[in-house]
Amino acid sequence: MIDKKKLLNDFENVYNNLKSKDFNQLDLLLELKTKIKALNCLIFENETNLKNKNIISKQIAKNIKEKVNAQELKIKIFDLKELKTKINSNNKAILELKNEINNKMLLIPNLVDINAPYFEKKEQFLEIFRSKHLLKKINLSHKDLGIKANLIEFKKASNISGSKFCIYLNKGSYLKRALIDFMLDTHKKKYQELSLPYLVKNKSMFNSGQYPKFKFDSYQILNEELSLIPTSEVSLLSFYANKIFKSEKSLPKSFCSFSACFRKEAGALGKTTSGLFRMHQFFKVELFKFCTPKNSNQEFDNIVNDASKILQLLNLPYRIISLNRKDLGFSASKTFDLEVYSPFLKQYVEVSSISNCSDFQARRAKIRYKDENGNINFVHTLNGSGLAIDRIFALILENYYDENKKEIIIPQVLIKYLNFEKIKLEK
Repeated sequence: MIDKKKLLNDFENVYNNLKSKDFNQLDLLLELKTKIKALNCLIFENETNLKNKNIISKQIAKNIKEKVNAQELKIKIFDLKELKTKINSNNKAILELKNEINNKMLLIPNLVDINAPYFEKKEQFLEIFRSKHLLKKINLSHKDLGIKANLIEFKKASNISGSKFCIYLNKGSYLKRALIDFMLDTHKKKYQELSLPYLVKNKSMFNSGQYPKFKFDSYQILNEELSLIPTSEVSLLSFYANKIFKSEKSLPKSFCSFSACFRKEAGALGKTTSGLFRMHQFFKVELFKFCTPKNSNQEFDNIVNDASKILQLLNLPYRIISLNRKDLGFSASKTFDLEVYSPFLKQYVEVSSISNCSDFQARRAKIRYKDENGNINFVHTLNGSGLAIDRIFALILENYYDENKKEIIIPQVLIKYLNFEKIKLEK
């Protein structure tokens, strides 16, 4: 949730900022500005009425004690009743207006970081990592390779659950588990590992910015206020909901978590969304940080470096791109994507999206800290995949496929988690 004061006092800059993110709902912003002004007037009026109420109450007590003229006392008691009625009426109006404003504020995305780029193309390349794997071309997709090596199965998964589900078989299951353990073992040196629920309250979905915008893209439990997580970012954020850290020294807090993730992915078609690249149930290791605003940019760089390290250790060719403002997510103020090269598609595929959400999620979840001057401020939250398990699995199959020997080589760093070094194609 963006700062209401900023919307009110710096309206033009807020509008232009959101417009650069492709949010053009000027009418909604103007309506909110009007309602926030009306709310402030009501609050000011009520504060004045409360002060007057206290003054009159003291005068009445004094008049009773001193046995002042009964008529004068009667007038003051009448004035007090009038004020109480007005205060109660204003309290009700304030509550209704606050709820109305908050509900509409939930529809507004986060402001864009001043350093986030704006350019004609979709993204901007920041860095390209050339691994030992040249950007080769192969004629078999990861799906073909996985099926021929008896690592993955889609038909039986479809019989069980429908389309966009997968079963990992035999060595495929071992390789997937090895990837999870390898990523968590690498990240636990810097991040505290949490194993969190996959079902969360709808309030947690609102906290992260998933609701209300993406409510119809999620899986919800009928007749219960529970949803399946689209990412463990949702659970990680609400781990500290309503928390006030006692000092800046308590921050940053860095967490990692492995989870299954669930998304409807409606309308997702094409080569880049086939096979393991886009499923209704997928797996991910998530990195998450709570920090102070002044350390926000540094912690963002840290997540980018930590996620990149996994790709470097796996020796996969990847690039880092900075997303254009128009392509930023609802809660993000700045985003870098990590993309790995697919030899079959002959293009890069996203395996991690790393975002700085500034204080946007913290305002929704009410996560704050006390600074060195004793002032209460909102923390900044940052998140990123570290990494997407299924996509990395797929891209290992393609990048480590030896076309001459018809086998898939296991990356060196994963061998200690497995009892084999290569996988032969069986079909």
